[in-house]
Formats: sequence, C-alpha cells, structure tokens
Amino acid sequence: ALLSGARNHMNANLAQQIYDRMNEVFPQLDDSLVSAATLLANVYGSIGDIDKASDIRTQLTKSGAKKKIGLSWTVVDGQVYQFRAHDVNHPRSKEIYAEAEKISAELVEHGHQHDS
Repeated sequence: ALLSGARNHMNANLAQQIYDRMNEVFPQLDDSLVSAATLLANVYGSIGDIDKASDIRTQLTKSGAKKKIGLSWTVVDGQVYQFRAHDVNHPRSKEIYAEAEKISAELVEHGHQHDS
C-alpha cells in the first residue's frame, strides 16, 4: 500500500526507500518483492526515468523471477467471470477491447493522461 501511495504521488525517491526497506526486512518474500520491483519500475517509468525503469526490469528478467499473474473476477447476471490483463479467451473479447479502446480515447479527448 505504501509503495502504491508513493506511485500515486509520483515520488520515486520514497518508492525506492520503501522497496529497499522491504528487501531488507522481508528478503524471503520473493513473490512480494517481484511485484514490488515491478511497481517500482512503473514509478520510475511514470516520472519519465525510462533508463531506471528498464534497469529494474532487466534485473528481474536476468534473475529469472516471475511475477504472479493476477486474476480478476466479476459477476454479470449471476454468472462469475474470471479474467487476466490482456486476456483474449472470452468469445466477445474483440468487442470488449474495442469498447475499452473507445472509452480510453474519450478519456484522453477529455484531458486524461495515462501514467504508464
């Protein structure tokens, strides 16, 4: 939560301190540290420090560490649907992505700026 807060405030220095402290105190929590490193890379990317973000991602790749893919669930008309980011297994995924792209374009048109 602290790392996400640092990202929301685009505070890379604080995010780095939080990550370093997590790594120091909880070195055995590999899955959490991989996710934290990914979030840290996103913080650097969102403030425009692409080199630092790339370095972190390269280190993750070289280490062989894998981030667990998160799943989301939603209920529509009493039926539970499970999906992942960039999932194309739904029979209407082309329509879903087309609608998401349309909504994204409308948001940008009204001033929204994507942060990563």
